[in-house]
Amino acid sequence: MLKPLMIALMACLTLTAPARASAFGLSPGNTYALTDDFYKYTQMQKQRSFTEQDVDMIARTVWGEARGLPFDEEALVIWTILQRVDDDRWPDDIQGVITQPGQFVGYRPSHPVRYYIRDLVVEELEKWVNGEGPPILYPFAQSVPYFFFTGRGGHNWFRESW
Repeated sequence: MLKPLMIALMACLTLTAPARASAFGLSPGNTYALTDDFYKYTQMQKQRSFTEQDVDMIARTVWGEARGLPFDEEALVIWTILQRVDDDRWPDDIQGVITQPGQFVGYRPSHPVRYYIRDLVVEELEKWVNGEGPPILYPFAQSVPYFFFTGRGGHNWFRESW
């Protein structure tokens, strides 16, 4: 229900009130699709950024939660963290989301930071900072947002609610 309302609001703003459209970070006269643009313009309430420590913490989390899985499945763990940062129900920084009690049991400060996981983390963080939305990967993450996942060694399964 929220998505159609937001699209209607965006269309109204871009067609009837260019000044208001700019206030929401929209370009007057442009049309925004429901996919990445919807995520971009509804989730970017705050400035997105990351530090080297954030990169290392996410890499350690991915190592603990999804090591050995294909890169596109490891990326889903990264995006689970990033979607929580964007959501008001969790801390608004990467470190706070990862270290929140009982959430990412695969994170350990002692886990290694493998270069290939670190490279993936940086790539996904750059997408996030640039306003891209999380990927959908069938059958593991069939819709966005996804804030939780479970798995037992083979694959992780991602979903919006626990």
